[in-house]
Amino acid sequence: MKIEFTTKKFTENDGSITLALGEIDIIENGVTEQDAKVKLAAAILEYENDFCKEYNYWSIAENRKAHIPYVLKTKNMTTDDIIKLIK
Repeated sequence: MKIEFTTKKFTENDGSITLALGEIDIIENGVTEQDAKVKLAAAILEYENDFCKEYNYWSIAENRKAHIPYVLKTKNMTTDDIIKLIK
């Protein structure tokens, strides 16, 4: 299974960029698109860490089971590795 993160991009009134992640419910805003991607990658890593800490709980939650492939894919990745997966 090929894992990518698809985003919807929104340009805000102040010119900043908001990226909404399709596969996992995470949204980040940055001054530039690259800044938003960096913040999104950091949020993905934080989510992966939290998910793994409580894996037995989250892995059976109906609204979270589909996240397992993404969590496993990002385990041991760096922010830069994840940025490359964001489309």
